[in-house]
Amino acid sequence: MEVEDNSLKEIKEIEDGLLIWRDSKSPYWQMRAYVTGTRRYIRQSLKTTDLHAAVVEARKRWMRLQVRIEDNLPVFEMRIEKACDLWLSEKEDLVKKGAYKASVLRVSKGAIKRYLKYYFKGRSLSSIDHSEAERYWTWRLNNAKRSAQPSKVTIGAELNTINQIVEWAEIKGHLKRGVVSRLKKPKALAKTKVNRRAAFSREEMKTLFTVLKLWQQEARNDRDRMVRTVLYYAVKLVYYSGMRTNDMPLLRWQDVKATWSDKDSQWYVQFFLRGKVESRWVVAQHDAGPLLIEWRNICPHTEPDDLVFAYKKGEMPLLEQSFRNCLKKFELWLDGDGAPRSLYSLRHTAATEALDRGVPIEDLARNMRTSVQVIMDHYGHIANLDKASVLTYRQRDDAPERPV
Repeated sequence: MEVEDNSLKEIKEIEDGLLIWRDSKSPYWQMRAYVTGTRRYIRQSLKTTDLHAAVVEARKRWMRLQVRIEDNLPVFEMRIEKACDLWLSEKEDLVKKGAYKASVLRVSKGAIKRYLKYYFKGRSLSSIDHSEAERYWTWRLNNAKRSAQPSKVTIGAELNTINQIVEWAEIKGHLKRGVVSRLKKPKALAKTKVNRRAAFSREEMKTLFTVLKLWQQEARNDRDRMVRTVLYYAVKLVYYSGMRTNDMPLLRWQDVKATWSDKDSQWYVQFFLRGKVESRWVVAQHDAGPLLIEWRNICPHTEPDDLVFAYKKGEMPLLEQSFRNCLKKFELWLDGDGAPRSLYSLRHTAATEALDRGVPIEDLARNMRTSVQVIMDHYGHIANLDKASVLTYRQRDDAPERPV
């Protein structure tokens, strides 16, 4: 029944719980649908001025709504643009608390502003499907910021940002878990051959430890000497733990602990790492224990909230440049294939040696906070993957002293 009240509003009730209306503020018909069991309504513009078209469209939307309710799917869906804003706001708070890296957020923020919001404009979270990555890749080729084709790393970072936002929405209850599949790199990029990463041999690691000591002694002043001292211990601890370089600026003394294992009757050193991916406690090699004690005795700041790799309060030195200069001086910068090495090469070295020792690939992937596929892509050439299930290579008969 159509009625007209004093506010010039036209209302037509289509069926119980569903009506359409319009007023003097807009020529378009609007829909209001009651969601059973929620005491809430869905209000949407039907984008038409024609009454018959509005009724037809309202019935279509009403039927889709009933299907979603019957299938137990979210009804009040969040738009992707709003999810991006809320996700960014939460990450900005984590950056202020030192629990998320600012450089990582900066990359995600740029991708959201330049591309993701524009591409997903007006869409709901559940509209993302398994073939989205292919469509996004095609769209990005035609909408690149520059004329050059976006790199594999860039596309991977943007898809990873989308996946993080989807996971956040699931955790917050804005999206039913499992409705949206995680996006993978497009086939055109996934088939790209993965090169082996630059690493050090065991003999080169021994040489590296020696030259790092010499590097300290050749420091020009006290500040430079302290930076090179931090570098010496950082290199060893990255090598013993396999942590990423973006884990280093976030590692605090409260993130280091020694854990007693009744099963093995020995202490294990653990780091709580929170750089690039999911935060997790990881197990380091036994050699990390004595080294941490040694470093803590000379480190100027050792309160629980202090940075482990700090040379002054709350500040970690720029270790990458110092490390590169050291490698160049002692002719260790390039590997056998001519690839330049960096601090990240220590992580690759740790992974390579672990596989050589026979650490199962699943255990290694879990402890290095990565996937089995990534391990296979980069280290699949390494033989002897089916040896004993251990993450540390030295088993002791006696119960050692607490390492940290």
